[in-house]
Amino acid sequence: MRKRNYLAISAIILGGLFWGGNELEISHASQTAQQASGWKQDNKGWWYANANGTYQADKWFQDKDSSWYHFNTSGYMQTGWFQDKDQEWYYLDNNSGKMQTGFFTDTDDKKYYLLESGKMATQNVKEYIENKNGEKIIYTYYIDENGIIYSIYRQMMSDNYVETATNMIIVDNTIKDSDVKNGKIRKVVKTQEQEYKVKDSDDFLSISRSNYGSCVTSNLFPQRDGTFVRVQKATISSELEYADRALIVETYTEDFKRINYKLIDQELPIFGGVYATEDNYFVISGQQNPDEFDSCEVIRVIKYDKNWNRIDSASIYGANTTIPFRHGSVRCVEQDEILHIRTCHTMYTSDDGLNHQANMSFQIDISSMEVLYSAYEVANVLTGYVSHSFDQYITVDDGEIVALDQGDAYPRAAVLIRYDANGTIYDRGEEIEIVPYAGKIGDNQTNAKIGGLAVSDTSYITAGLSTDQTGKSFVKNVYITVTDKDDFSESDTKLIWITNYTKENQYDTSIIKPYLIKINDNSFILLWNNPDNGVDFVINPNNGVNYVMLDRNGRQVGNIQNIEAELSECTPVVSNGKLVWYSYNKDRITFYQLDIQ
Repeated sequence: MRKRNYLAISAIILGGLFWGGNELEISHASQTAQQASGWKQDNKGWWYANANGTYQADKWFQDKDSSWYHFNTSGYMQTGWFQDKDQEWYYLDNNSGKMQTGFFTDTDDKKYYLLESGKMATQNVKEYIENKNGEKIIYTYYIDENGIIYSIYRQMMSDNYVETATNMIIVDNTIKDSDVKNGKIRKVVKTQEQEYKVKDSDDFLSISRSNYGSCVTSNLFPQRDGTFVRVQKATISSELEYADRALIVETYTEDFKRINYKLIDQELPIFGGVYATEDNYFVISGQQNPDEFDSCEVIRVIKYDKNWNRIDSASIYGANTTIPFRHGSVRCVEQDEILHIRTCHTMYTSDDGLNHQANMSFQIDISSMEVLYSAYEVANVLTGYVSHSFDQYITVDDGEIVALDQGDAYPRAAVLIRYDANGTIYDRGEEIEIVPYAGKIGDNQTNAKIGGLAVSDTSYITAGLSTDQTGKSFVKNVYITVTDKDDFSESDTKLIWITNYTKENQYDTSIIKPYLIKINDNSFILLWNNPDNGVDFVINPNNGVNYVMLDRNGRQVGNIQNIEAELSECTPVVSNGKLVWYSYNKDRITFYQLDIQ
């Protein structure tokens, strides 16, 4: 690599002065003629002596190992960020002083790309890489005017792609057109109202009948004005362009008349989840990283205002992740302007040659969209780690972070974890196995599913679906657990069975999972679909919904009730004294409303 020198004028040493008026700080410069050329060090730093008795100053210098260095006007090697006379930025290693190239993470965790010349890139960059299997990979770095990388896309060379004049790569066949404008990705999508169809719910049901959780693709959010916003991942029809990457956003009146419709691009190909706060929506998506490339953006959290205008985003890079959200869910909670995200991932290849699965957690400052904390490495459970975590819940209680995981390995149980009261770190937590699972460690079979986490003023309450874990029966029943806040222990956790179904009147596939919904600190509702007395739920999903009220200590209030309704992925929400949710079947949307006052 050639590097141009910015000073063509030779240095002239006269006494202790540099010709041009700059004072020499190298005290022994006059002795260089008697010494061998090469690197020298004094109490002020490193400098390079030439064979003719001069030294490198205010210029670039290429050493014998082909590394480039820059020296200041006093002749000392520079480190860190450096701006040359052409206002171009370079980074010189803090220890060695070597000019850096390629993908680079600064001490403030910001990402940059340094060209082969060393210049910091201020436009989008494509990098072509051959992985260990000989496959050609394209990494596209999207860079703002300050040189900061705000997005990274990975693409196989075998995939169809388009290069535009703006140096943008289309990484997915489902995207028809895109460009970069004002430092932001703008994708061209249809925004006018149009007909759409959602895939049959068989996909959801098949996941729900398994031992694994799934990312919730159907959401309902009540608004302050009494309206509802429905957000659903489009999984469908040729009429809906960019379907694999689109979110359908609809607004409904209190009586469920649709008044608004739009499409939102989730930006990365793997859908994670949607979360709403008082002032914002957040869309979480990701992409695969099979090359185990630490600079690959594996998760992106996009912040929108209440009108769905894109404000900002936060990115998670590498994170010991090959596939984000796999075999689990994405759930969030907000506290004191901090967004807590609990999810899962398939990890980098371990020593046994396998890619294992575990949970992971992140914290994001909502105002700045900076990642404050992340926990994704293989770690002790006390830091929040659960291996083979097949579903995840998270909430906050008076500053404390409380999480629930469905663990298949370490631990092999429904595990409840409570963290430090400052609510900002996942440290020094305490965990209890509230429902131990029988069977072998990590056999991918728990015969159970968790279905919710809620907090009263006295207790932590969880819900789930499980066999009796004896191995003698595969019939699943609905349960809750109650753990006293003041005695956070396994011995004080109560396991309460809500149903008592038998093999004769309930198939294993009949119950999806229960929903535990908090009404207030002293009142909760538990819902589950009614088993169909031997008819597979997939065949006949309309056998009604059962529900029961619970008090703050998990005790039943009244008898189990049954209503003509059906459950879906959509978690019921509380609005104006009513429980509201919807189900979908192809192009049919059905809202349900239950008076809980």
